Amino acid sequence: GPALVAAWFGLTVVVAFYHASLGLQVVIEDYISSKGSKVLMLFLVRFLAALLTVVALTSLISLV
Repeated sequence: GPALVAAWFGLTVVVAFYHASLGLQVVIEDYISSKGSKVLMLFLVRFLAALLTVVALTSLISLV
């Protein structure tokens, strides 16, 4: 039923944000030369991916 669909969608959301953060990590590591900027950008990407994952899952749970 709807709970199974929500579970699959939740898994898809988690995997999508994780995949996006890994892709952005590669771009940042390849194209940003400053060590400080690189560390800051990597932190921001991971933080935003985690935050957006939590927001998406919270919204999904509120719908079910």
